[in-house]
Amino acid sequence: MAEQESKRPLAGRVAVVTGASRGAGRGIALELGAAGATVIVTGRSTRAQRPEGYRQLLALSNLDHLPGTIDDTAEAVTQMGGRGLALACDHSDQAQVDALFERVGAEHGRLDILVNNAWGGHESFDGVFEAPFWQQPTAHWDSMFQHGLRCHLLAARAAAPLFAKQGHGLVAATTYWDRGQYLRGNLYYDLAKAALVRLAYGVAQELRPHGVASVALSPGWMRTEFVLAGHDADESNWQERPSLARTESPRYLGRAVVALACDPHVMRRTGRVLRVGDLAREHGFTDIDGRWVPPFELDDVAPPPARRAADAPAHAVFAREADLPVAEFRHVLVESGLGATRPVDDPARLQAMLSGAGLVMTARLPGPQRALVGVARCITDFSWNCYVSELAVCASAQGLGIGQGLLQAVRREQGPQVSVVLASVPESVDFYERIGMPRLPDVFCWKRSA
Repeated sequence: MAEQESKRPLAGRVAVVTGASRGAGRGIALELGAAGATVIVTGRSTRAQRPEGYRQLLALSNLDHLPGTIDDTAEAVTQMGGRGLALACDHSDQAQVDALFERVGAEHGRLDILVNNAWGGHESFDGVFEAPFWQQPTAHWDSMFQHGLRCHLLAARAAAPLFAKQGHGLVAATTYWDRGQYLRGNLYYDLAKAALVRLAYGVAQELRPHGVASVALSPGWMRTEFVLAGHDADESNWQERPSLARTESPRYLGRAVVALACDPHVMRRTGRVLRVGDLAREHGFTDIDGRWVPPFELDDVAPPPARRAADAPAHAVFAREADLPVAEFRHVLVESGLGATRPVDDPARLQAMLSGAGLVMTARLPGPQRALVGVARCITDFSWNCYVSELAVCASAQGLGIGQGLLQAVRREQGPQVSVVLASVPESVDFYERIGMPRLPDVFCWKRSA
């Protein structure tokens, strides 16, 4: 019996996952089902009828119809070991939302978990994510607030009486948050996501006296159906797309929800915004491919005013590349200026440097060419110390946050238990001080003699 409970820790619990036809909602529902919960899967997409809209997003993703339905997800939940129930609901319609939760109370007599995930914010997507706010259509406000934030509020409002009556429960709202940083280039999106965090906080304050926790959950870059289709990939071959190296599956987020739902001390977290990668490290779960995926963090260094915004690699892809070609490594060393102090005319020695490194992180620009603009080569034991032997950024990309992004990527790969150290060339000392990397007063070194 105890073994069965450990495999199905949420057996007997009832969860509602809104917007669960696809993407994050589907991933969450599947993991709740795998943990044994009864999962009420809601949304507008059914096998009988799919919602209109999303035309531009579908075209950009090379799709002719919306993938997934609540019926598909409910069946998959049952196959995972839970009990999946599909209930159609337009979460922007208050009457439908109220009726949904009245039915949940009448038929199940309880509600343990509400996952607020319904999001119509992409209905107005026009293919342009980064642009000054005065150049973006005000239709984004309606889609992101009326069909995004309002959906979360209506569901929380309708579920609150059930939670308050029984004196326990968890409300988890999906959002995106990166240490309060501005999501540069899309003011509407930034406002909507920040508002979701504040809504989760407000719900937490009002439900705290009833023993109900409310948190906002921030996943990383998820391999949703739209993302995979846009990269001409699927779950069987996405690793062949270097541009997807930093992605995670929607079920990684689902495992975070399960971890919180199983946590007897979840009230200690109420009102907070939590990152999935942080929860994975703390609770010991991984993504479906066995990886611990660190939190997705934005480059927090804005491009200097002298450069055009279009010149800034705002979405440089930072990834681990164990098999970096020697020719590319040499190119970055030369272009960065480090070539003057590295054996760039000795390919065999450069190869030995790469082969002997414990970690090689790269920065590449998006696009077909995937131009390499930065490399951090590290000697590490992944347990105590990591020495960054080279931090090289091409001159054309310097001043755009690539170096700092590489160091942040190194720290994510190493984890908080590992110290990261490096020796700076004199002209770069100011850079490391500016980004907050502390100096060590006592460092000793025997210089190489060959």
